[in-house]
Amino acid sequence: MASLDWEAPAVSPLPVFAADPKAEQISLVRTIGERLREARELCNLSQSVAAQRLGYANPSKLSKVEGATDTQSVPLWLIARAAQLYEVSADYLLGLSDDWEAGASRGVSGWLLDSWERARRNDLELLAALHRRVGAVTAHLPAVTDGARQVEDAAQAFRHLNPDFDDRKGSARLLASG
Repeated sequence: MASLDWEAPAVSPLPVFAADPKAEQISLVRTIGERLREARELCNLSQSVAAQRLGYANPSKLSKVEGATDTQSVPLWLIARAAQLYEVSADYLLGLSDDWEAGASRGVSGWLLDSWERARRNDLELLAALHRRVGAVTAHLPAVTDGARQVEDAAQAFRHLNPDFDDRKGSARLLASG
């Protein structure tokens, strides 16, 4: 008879929640309020416009939710609507994730921020190189300007010393370029 060496698969332990649900409620309401405000500001919406789009007649209730002044209730429909309006995940609004992007797999927001930061640094390096080049050109401009004046003065002196200069071949072209 075969031995039964079967082991039960490892089960992750169930979470243990805080003993004080009221404190947890207050903390969650504050998190939701902060995240709603952040998401609204990311969308460049005023509280009045956001409240109207979310279905409130005036911004006072949204203000209470964002300020966490009413720690007893945050309507579930508000979280669902805000996630759609602000295009963020409900997990972000609830504080379960720092990834604010809706529909993106976990970690994408961090990847996007890292990519944006690399592109920003690259842009700054390019701007610094351009600044150095503009500085080098600017440093030589007085000498170039002075040289151009000397050439113009020499051409005028040559013209003055050669009365038939205007009648010579190519003189009109030379005068036009000066």
